[in-house]
Amino acid sequence: MKVLHVINKQKGDGIGLEHLTKSDTEKDVWFSGYWDIPLAEAELLVGGILYLHESKAKPSRFGGRVLGFEPTIRSDLAHSHRIRFKILAFPEVRGVKWRGADHAMASYGTIIEVDE
Repeated sequence: MKVLHVINKQKGDGIGLEHLTKSDTEKDVWFSGYWDIPLAEAELLVGGILYLHESKAKPSRFGGRVLGFEPTIRSDLAHSHRIRFKILAFPEVRGVKWRGADHAMASYGTIIEVDE
């Protein structure tokens, strides 16, 4: 199964994670964005697992199975073409250690294949 670990900082309110919104129509479905990830990589992740971390040093706080994604444009960001993932959240993704790219500037690990 393909997995991706990404940094998703905590909101200024200290309660939730940035750019994470709950679906109004589907139970346990959330939208997470806005990631500077190539479309080809996003396509590989559909059916896999997305883990959201506050930092690489901290275990995941949220995540789930990637149901799909959509390209978005955010003119307020340096790279305006971004990805927003649609995920089915479940508790087993909490508390997982960061895997993938680990250099200082990595905001997301690489998509990796794991046996789960």
